Amino acid sequence: MLILVFITLLFRLTQQFGMFSTTVLVFGLTTLWVLVWISLESLWEWRAGRLF
Repeated sequence: MLILVFITLLFRLTQQFGMFSTTVLVFGLTTLWVLVWISLESLWEWRAGRLF
């Protein structure tokens, strides 16, 4: 459900870039994926007691 909100927001934000909207969309989705991945990895390491 949360992903749908972010995707809709991302589509609205990229429409104003015209010809570059696809590039901005790919960059935005990649950034979102990396942030989620880092967050989940940090949470996993914190729960396992290996963070810091």
